[in-house]
Amino acid sequence: MNITLFKNRIFNEILSITSIMAIFFYLDVKLGILINASEFILHLAPNLNGYLITIVGSMWAGLLVYSYFRRKQTLSAVLAKKHVKAELDGQKLIDLNTGLPNRNGFERIVNDTSLLLDNPYWIVLGIEISNAKSLKNAHGIDVGRAVEREFAKNLTGFSTESEFIALDEGSVFYMICTSDAEDEVDFRADQIVDKMSEIAENGIETDGKLHNIRLSFAAVKSNSIDRRNVRPEMDGLAKRLGFALRQRASSKMLVCFDDTMEIAMQRQLLIEATLSEAIKSKQIIPNFQPIIDINSSQVVGFEVLARWHHPVEGDISPEEFVPVAEEQGLLGTMTVNLMKLSCDIAQHWPEHITMAINISPTDLRNEDMVLALIDIMNDYGIDPNRLEIEITEHAFVADADSVNHAVSLLKEQGISISIDDFGTGYSSLHQLRTIPFDKIKIDQSFIKDLSTNLDSQAIVRSVIALGQSLGLAVIAEGIEVGINFDVLKQMGCTQGQGYLFAKPMSGADVLTLFEMEDGRLSSAVLAA
Repeated sequence: MNITLFKNRIFNEILSITSIMAIFFYLDVKLGILINASEFILHLAPNLNGYLITIVGSMWAGLLVYSYFRRKQTLSAVLAKKHVKAELDGQKLIDLNTGLPNRNGFERIVNDTSLLLDNPYWIVLGIEISNAKSLKNAHGIDVGRAVEREFAKNLTGFSTESEFIALDEGSVFYMICTSDAEDEVDFRADQIVDKMSEIAENGIETDGKLHNIRLSFAAVKSNSIDRRNVRPEMDGLAKRLGFALRQRASSKMLVCFDDTMEIAMQRQLLIEATLSEAIKSKQIIPNFQPIIDINSSQVVGFEVLARWHHPVEGDISPEEFVPVAEEQGLLGTMTVNLMKLSCDIAQHWPEHITMAINISPTDLRNEDMVLALIDIMNDYGIDPNRLEIEITEHAFVADADSVNHAVSLLKEQGISISIDDFGTGYSSLHQLRTIPFDKIKIDQSFIKDLSTNLDSQAIVRSVIALGQSLGLAVIAEGIEVGINFDVLKQMGCTQGQGYLFAKPMSGADVLTLFEMEDGRLSSAVLAA
């Protein structure tokens, strides 16, 4: 890539100089300025050729003119940068920790200047210190700020006079690079990614201590925005960079925002704009996936799964809307609504069919939310013994004290507690012993290749043995093929769920299932 870039640049330089030379040569033919000068030089040095002198003179004139315009372009960018910097200093738009423009300052640079509109090619980089929050949690906020300062120094030291840098919240740095050649901005972006990756690998030193940092890189390029219809506003650039950063495959890799991401981002923006109304109008409803007893192949309960059928976008998965709900502070309201709708349906089920519902770590940290869920259960007359609350293993690994308190409140009501996605959160046996759980749910990632993967078999066998030794039921999720069901049955797994038995169904379909079984409580779904 480097060779191609330099070849293109040399070609462009030669072409520009040659064009200016041709103009001077033409003017000389018409006006004779350089010819007269060459005759004077020939008079002093009669051995020289007149046309040669004219060509050389044209070349020097071309070089001078070209150099003047290139220098003027660079000076213009530098002066613009100094002018904007002075404005930012006077209006408190500077990040006090690093001395860089903050988000508002960078917005002023982008929106109130013609920096991007006047340059034919540009690239806006987003560089995130992705483990900044972990550093601050582990070593303190002062260390986190010191790391940001040192990284800012490195980034600024590697930048050119005409490049703009800013720092947004979340330790995301923005950097604008412009040029009159597309391959130049591409090459410059690669240079920055390579250099900053090298710095990250070596670590950032503060107060004599070396801290490892992880970086993520994203970019929005001039050719990714239709400038006939869209002005490159800072708000739009930041959203696109943030979206691209979340799509990153790995560090050291520059993720460029493209048309596919534009479609996905517009879908996300639609979700963000309509989620609140969807929750209020009960568009997000519960579906129920059967949980079966592996030995008898009988239905013993159902897990509640949130489903949203959007009137425009169609089905939207929980993986898409749950993070948005949490970000917008709507997760608690959505959980309460789902709990009410689920209890309204479950009150018509046979009395010992259980209902399992997942509670997020955010909800667990809110005692009022936990008490609200208990009140809903009581209002609908649901026996507490029929309700299971699923808590992800990550939740009590990250915040064991809050989870322990929430679990105590729920257990006092007679509600069962299960660890969801077990095996993915690296919990300790001490936590399993001190927090009174009733069930372990094996994550589906260990089940999908159970019959062929010896490592998965060893892990699942160990979890089942652990559950048996602690007197806990063990449920396997994601059972999709019969051979995996057979292996689990041989290992002594207690319960299971997955597409092998049934897909998630509506509340009406659950009642139909019971009616088809003549009202019997143990509805056989799987042929033994």
